[in-house]
Amino acid sequence: MFLKNAEEFQLSDQQTDSDGTRGIFKKRGPFDGWNEQIRQIEELKKHPVYKDMVYPFLAIDPRRPGIAEYAKANVGKGKMFAGVKLYCPNGYSPTDPLLFWF
Repeated sequence: MFLKNAEEFQLSDQQTDSDGTRGIFKKRGPFDGWNEQIRQIEELKKHPVYKDMVYPFLAIDPRRPGIAEYAKANVGKGKMFAGVKLYCPNGYSPTDPLLFWF
């Protein structure tokens, strides 16, 4: 997996975008790390060896735009995530109204 990602990184380093920059110099968005983590979890969950051994939980932060809709679409039986987890020490309340949809 690492070598595949390294190869993709090298290829992106060689390409030039329409704005004259290469992808690696673009400013990263605040959720790029989260998106990469979701991609890796999805890859692991689809892996033929691990798919029946891995039951990921989705970390829910009610301040994340669109998280309720994402969770509704991706959490539950037969979906990528087996459930949700809350980590309120990150600065949100466990009584946030957005969390009551589940």
